[in-house]
Amino acid sequence: MVLRGHTDSVSAVLLYNKEDFVVSGSKDGTIRFWVEKEAVLQGHTSTVCSLALASKEKFLVSASEDETVRLWNYRTEEQIHVFRGHVGPVLSVDIPEKFGSFIVSGGKDGRIKIWSTETKSQVGVEMTHTAAVNSVRISKKRKFLVSGDEDGKIKVWKLATGEQVAVLERHNDSVHSIRLIDPPNSFKIY
Repeated sequence: MVLRGHTDSVSAVLLYNKEDFVVSGSKDGTIRFWVEKEAVLQGHTSTVCSLALASKEKFLVSASEDETVRLWNYRTEEQIHVFRGHVGPVLSVDIPEKFGSFIVSGGKDGRIKIWSTETKSQVGVEMTHTAAVNSVRISKKRKFLVSGDEDGKIKVWKLATGEQVAVLERHNDSVHSIRLIDPPNSFKIY
């Protein structure tokens, strides 16, 4: 199967197995739903860099070079809110898959921000890197945040306090993507 519709490069892809659909973001500024559900979400004015989904609330979150994080209802295709606060492109976004009460975003400005989906405002402690934050991921139990940057560093933070608990520096170049897996019971990161 080949899915066509974007008018420029595809920059982000998200597969949601529970409802059999694919979501893509593009340099054309649009977000497209494919397969079971076909729709186009418009609002970004530049490249869509990252996508994340919270299934219970039917939230889709997008990050863009237009310096915004946008919250969408993927069922109604409605844009719920536009979060602003990064200086420069927002490169990565994540939301807990269940109970999406907050969003985490990382940007070219080296900042990691936490946003409330309830109050529609920035909450918590802002965490920082000395280089662009290319990837952010929330741990399954929402205790930790892991971020990767342009300098090849991966940082682990306590999500509740913003305290940095580890720095991993084995990459020689940029970290562009992080995926967390469930560790064995004997593994501890703190």
